[in-house]
Amino acid sequence: MRANGTLVPETVTLGDTLTVGRFEVTRAQFRAYDADFEVPSGTAEYPAHGLAADRAQAYVDWLSEQTGRNYRLPTAAKLAALKAARAGPSENTPAYWAGFTPTPDEYRRLRARLAQHPTEALLMPVGSRPAGHGPNGGGPLVYDVDGNVAEWARTADGIEAQNASALTLKDPKAEPAPTPPPRRVTGLRVVLDR
Repeated sequence: MRANGTLVPETVTLGDTLTVGRFEVTRAQFRAYDADFEVPSGTAEYPAHGLAADRAQAYVDWLSEQTGRNYRLPTAAKLAALKAARAGPSENTPAYWAGFTPTPDEYRRLRARLAQHPTEALLMPVGSRPAGHGPNGGGPLVYDVDGNVAEWARTADGIEAQNASALTLKDPKAEPAPTPPPRRVTGLRVVLDR
């Protein structure tokens, strides 16, 4: 999708207040901003990852300047709401790769095996896993909200990684949210202010 000649993320409007990226920002989209960003052959539709928070912010600033529209990073609360509204099959997390939700002990063994592979081998093109239902069980679908790569979001303390990635253990018995993954599996999703 292009706007003013710039490759931009596809967005969908949820309810009447939020227009959000249907997918994580792809490598091809990020490379339009940073010509030095590496995009291995055949991976243009994979999520951009390995991004520091300041690079994610610089991308949305650049996208706003290029298109004349106001793009920004989502808030952590909006990402949490998208995640909570999602109902559907497993995202791209260790549970998907294992075929079941591993216990912490099983995860340690699985993580050791996953560490033998480059991050590239664990990611999928954006939207590869079936989307869950949108808010209230219907509406536009948003993909990869809780898997593939974690996403940078605004919090009261600045910009922090949120949600799960292909390397994040999700323990349904644990109260706290899973620890966000290291930066190497953190990308971004955009919000478009109307």
